[in-house]
Amino acid sequence: MKVLVTGGAGFVGSHVVEALLEAGHAPRVLVRSTTDRRWLAPLADRIEYAVGDVTRPDTFPGALAGVEAVVHGAGVLFAARRADYFRVNAEGTRSLALAAEEAGVTRFVYVSSQAAGGPSADGLPIRESDPPRPVSDYGRSKLAGEQALRDMGPRFPWVVLRPSTVYGPRDTELLSLFKLASRGWRPAPLGPERRVQIVYVRDLARAVVDAVTKEGVVGRTYNLADPAPRDWDAIGQAAGRALGVSTRRLRFFPGWLYLPALAADLVAVATGRASLLSRQKLHEAFQLFWVMDCEPAEVELGWRPTVSLDEAFRETA
Repeated sequence: MKVLVTGGAGFVGSHVVEALLEAGHAPRVLVRSTTDRRWLAPLADRIEYAVGDVTRPDTFPGALAGVEAVVHGAGVLFAARRADYFRVNAEGTRSLALAAEEAGVTRFVYVSSQAAGGPSADGLPIRESDPPRPVSDYGRSKLAGEQALRDMGPRFPWVVLRPSTVYGPRDTELLSLFKLASRGWRPAPLGPERRVQIVYVRDLARAVVDAVTKEGVVGRTYNLADPAPRDWDAIGQAAGRALGVSTRRLRFFPGWLYLPALAADLVAVATGRASLLSRQKLHEAFQLFWVMDCEPAEVELGWRPTVSLDEAFRETA
């Protein structure tokens, strides 16, 4: 099957492209002329490229020509302004889906985010059917992208995947955690214990491939995460074990980070360049319970994580 992959040159997307190839599919990757393609370089003779942008609908017809399925993973994780999140994550998704419908695509898999459903208020795992309560503009924009698909009606063959925090080889967001562990420290915020679920990128990529081909999943939304919630301390210990070093707790009050985050937000607005550190990202990170119920994915997609935390962290390290 020929599959158009947006965001295919990125961290998650490059693993999805590899998984599609392993499953016998023919990926076509939507890239901009300036996109860094180094993670796809070893696959260059097995994939196609289409130059375009999810915010430029005029580039869609060529990218979608002859395509049977779309995996839409492109999106903005960090933005200086609310409008930037919605321009890409919501309106870009709507425009691509409309073009895919016109092109006769038979499956549209949207890689959304746990942030669209929001954290749990009481520690009970969030189900896909629970009312969403995103706590950031990123989460709200991903939820708007999901709604754009639902608004197209039952005849459009969409599937929504909501992965938790994704980690694995090529990830740069957890790099600071591993650098800290290499110096013998692991972050441990003071206050109530916070529990999160994470998902290994190669396990997520398998779920994407399943969603492209599996029967009976159209019109469904699936949470994807390792079923075991963990606190920050357990994750920091895993990073230390992966590096073969002993770590000690680095205790801090989350509030200490808000002044630097405010400064980073002001710089981002002035320059238009978003930072990993922002008040909204801190607000997301320090929620008490990022936990989800993933049973529908196991029952209907036949998916569950297969790589242990320690093995995945060793590969990530």
